[in-house]
Amino acid sequence: MRAPKKVTFIYRNYEGLGVGYLASYARSLGHQVQLVLYPDPWCDTYVKQKDKNSSMAGPLQTRVNRQLQDEIVDFGPDLLCFSTVTDDYQWCSETAGSLRAATGAPSLFGGVHVTSVPERVALNPNVDLFCVGEGERLLGRLLDELDDWKAGEDLNIPGLWYTRGGLTHRNGLGESVQTLDELPFPAKDLFYERLPGLARTYTITTSRGCPYKCTYCYNAVMLPMYRDEGRWMRQRSVANVIDECRWAMENFQPRHFLFMDDVFASSKKWVEEFAARYKQEIGVPFALVTEAVVLKDDVVRWLKDAGLVNVQIGVQTLNEESKTRIDRPESRAQLERALTSLNRYDVHYQVDHMLGVPGETDRDQQAALEFYNQYRPDIVSVFWLKYYPKLPIIDFAIEKGIIRPEDIDDIEEGRNEASYLFGGNAPEFARWLGYNMLFGWLNFLPRSVVSFLLASPPRIHRLSFGSFFLSSSLPRMLSTVFRRPDFRGRDHVRRLLGQMVYIFELVARDVRRHGVSSGPTLVPAPSVLPGPVGASSLSPALSDPAGMVAALPPTAAASLDGRTLVGRRSGGNVYAAGDR
Repeated sequence: MRAPKKVTFIYRNYEGLGVGYLASYARSLGHQVQLVLYPDPWCDTYVKQKDKNSSMAGPLQTRVNRQLQDEIVDFGPDLLCFSTVTDDYQWCSETAGSLRAATGAPSLFGGVHVTSVPERVALNPNVDLFCVGEGERLLGRLLDELDDWKAGEDLNIPGLWYTRGGLTHRNGLGESVQTLDELPFPAKDLFYERLPGLARTYTITTSRGCPYKCTYCYNAVMLPMYRDEGRWMRQRSVANVIDECRWAMENFQPRHFLFMDDVFASSKKWVEEFAARYKQEIGVPFALVTEAVVLKDDVVRWLKDAGLVNVQIGVQTLNEESKTRIDRPESRAQLERALTSLNRYDVHYQVDHMLGVPGETDRDQQAALEFYNQYRPDIVSVFWLKYYPKLPIIDFAIEKGIIRPEDIDDIEEGRNEASYLFGGNAPEFARWLGYNMLFGWLNFLPRSVVSFLLASPPRIHRLSFGSFFLSSSLPRMLSTVFRRPDFRGRDHVRRLLGQMVYIFELVARDVRRHGVSSGPTLVPAPSVLPGPVGASSLSPALSDPAGMVAALPPTAAASLDGRTLVGRRSGGNVYAAGDR
């Protein structure tokens, strides 16, 4: 092995398990790792519902960004790593531009967005290297061969793509780790040093991948890619999971565990062994995310006995045609069985319901409310459909005229700023605000009141308020106060408060370093991504091994003139307002 490298991971807001695994893997190979967590609560939909920053946000963010950039420059990284989702892709690109210019280090992008649209990422001048698919094995090899790449040699590492001299080097998919027990536990300390409150609930996964391919979910993109590369759905051994829980108890003393698998408990035999050992060896209350398909009565009973207090279940729709269209796995009978068992064993549970499924009507939402009013989940959490790159549901949305083929540029460049928490890309947004309100408050209202409102749709429409706080945040806050099992809601409040403390700590350090004046000393990003992207509108990605930044040609910058950000936080279509 060559000389160890310094690696900086840049992440936004809270904890990312993927980053934790990558950082831990790099550490296990002897490299030095830095995590820089960028706080940005004013972009959080729980806080911000308008497209303008508060008067305080700008000056504070300038100081925060400057202080974090100073920390990165002081560390002197050899590689800047960004884990990207579509909603953060534009931010990651701009941040990478600034940090590359300030440090001279090349950038490495990875994540589901990059894997979905690698051809577009190849045109981004702020991205030097990028990972298509899983990244642990790739990162280990890249750090060993990074000096060779900087010297101009080409690398043949599975999953590593880069553009040099106008030519994009494609190396297929990153190797998927088939035996998850081989991976070191995630580097939680990096996140807890920044936001200590995160340690209160230890987030963990027992598996990778998902056995299902719902058409609105990233697994519908990933699963076909890895069909010939090994299993996409992989399960850790019970012994390995219990070992991590025990390690977490010894090092961080969490009050709860949160199992964030795409589908927890997909194997009944695995669950039976896990429940017995967890109860005996760990004994801390826990929550999990799963699907109704796996929640058979004995599974719920075992988990409840082991300490289960909170479950999040995806439902999305009660319409059978919609279920088929979006490829949902559960039948109505399976859903009824799961909710009956959760009620029987007194497990606090949240169901996720989606508004904006193409083809659904007011009657579908009324039927869903009737169903939930019968079973009375503790929380009905509404998510509005938002379109992400390469998802199969996009074809149906184009067929129905909800989005246009030319809107794909905005979706795949991360410029669709609609919030999936409030409005999404649903054209029914204004009409369904009353249903959104009633979903949020359903469990606080007597059954008779809900039935009274459902008896006359105009009564529901009178509840139409364009306020995320009133429809979603306020009932969830009341749940966290009055319902002890809802520790996840309390965690969100604590995270937000902890983030504010973190911001003021960073501002204080910046003041000590730069004085009271808040004038920016940041190295600005030399370019921003243009409007519709094509090979002719972007300069080639950089081939300079030192990571120096080239500016976009004037024609690319001019393409921004007259455009507005697409999508709206309050719903609507994704195209720019000025385009029609």
